[in-house]
Amino acid sequence: MAEPLSLSVEEAAWLVKHTVEADVGRELAQLRRDMGPHPEPMLVVYGGAGPLHSCAIAEASGISTLVVTPFSAVFSAYSSSLMDVGHLYYRRLALQLGEQTEVGNIDHAVQELRARAEVDMRGEGFSTENVAFALELIVSARGLEAKLAAPLDFHQSGAGMAAVLAKAASLLALDKGEPVTLCTLGLCAKAPVAHYLPRKVPAATATAGAAVRGQRQVQLHRSGPRVLLDVYDRALLGNGHKLHGPAIVESTQTTMVIPEGWSLRVDHYDNALIERSTP
Repeated sequence: MAEPLSLSVEEAAWLVKHTVEADVGRELAQLRRDMGPHPEPMLVVYGGAGPLHSCAIAEASGISTLVVTPFSAVFSAYSSSLMDVGHLYYRRLALQLGEQTEVGNIDHAVQELRARAEVDMRGEGFSTENVAFALELIVSARGLEAKLAAPLDFHQSGAGMAAVLAKAASLLALDKGEPVTLCTLGLCAKAPVAHYLPRKVPAATATAGAAVRGQRQVQLHRSGPRVLLDVYDRALLGNGHKLHGPAIVESTQTTMVIPEGWSLRVDHYDNALIERSTP
């Protein structure tokens, strides 16, 4: 890339990095504008490369506080592994709800979907008694649709049917007695798994300076001389440590670049909080 553009390798690499960060920062800034008046958000950074670009992206989007968790590099996969296991199944019905509803059609759909769910959840390693089942109904009226939760047996009693109709009327802003169609019935099967609970870590005893593993020449700008930066070992930074940029923090999973005007501190849950310095 550098050669056809008549650039040095360092300058070409800097332009790639700058373009990516500016583009992402611009999209985040637009997202904030679309949200309207809202407290300033905290940017949760994840992925192996996320902490490398995060401060520049935050600057481009006007965000001043970031958090890099101890599991940053595997944040998405790690979090997914701690979610409850669930399967969702749908069946198209197109039935008008009310006293005259043929509840046998609903009951047949529920039982068929539940049988499928029990097979799949056994495949996930869960016995039926450890699985919770619930219904998700997509209802419509006046050309509008809404989604609502319902008990598994709502259709087996007048009170259950009335409760669903009342909830549908509220969601769709219907007048009393207006017909409601059950378009689609969904059955959700869910089983809990062990969840991670963050644990507080004791305050660090050594100084942050003890975490410096060396120094490195870094090209911080498109042109100009390289800058000699301290390189910190993230494993040696603990609760209460704070450092000011420009600096580099390395771990076995990721690399954080802390620019000038930003600082990093480690909290009592071992999160790295990166903040824009106040004037």
